[in-house]
Amino acid sequence: MSFLEAAVLGIRPRGDGEVLASSEGEGSQEEANADMSYEEPSSDSPAKAGTRAGGGEASVVLRCSAVVFTCVAAALVPDLSCVTGYSGCFAMSSIGFFLPPLCHARLHPGALTLSERLGNAVLLLAGSGAVFFGVLSTSCD
Repeated sequence: MSFLEAAVLGIRPRGDGEVLASSEGEGSQEEANADMSYEEPSSDSPAKAGTRAGGGEASVVLRCSAVVFTCVAAALVPDLSCVTGYSGCFAMSSIGFFLPPLCHARLHPGALTLSERLGNAVLLLAGSGAVFFGVLSTSCD
């Protein structure tokens, strides 16, 4: 079982918690995974059987509130496709074009080469174009 599979299943490594590095050099991935032992979450941990980690009344209330808010918005807004078109245009442009170069520049302050800065600028420019053309293509009659 790989570390990712264990994390998805809610099983945590036992012992000192050291994560093995990738096994590019010696041995195989199976050998590296065999060295790690896993234990099921205890009954006092947040991830109990049949529930998600961090579940509870607050998450149920939050989910129900989100559904009710969406239903009320759909009933009150005459053209919901217009709203979803604009929000999708801005959200996808932000996620796909604006955030990656900004995070890249933030993670490597002052250490970017000219080609990396140029690539970031091209992505920001493409994101601006995506927003512009997304707004133009959203039809709100």
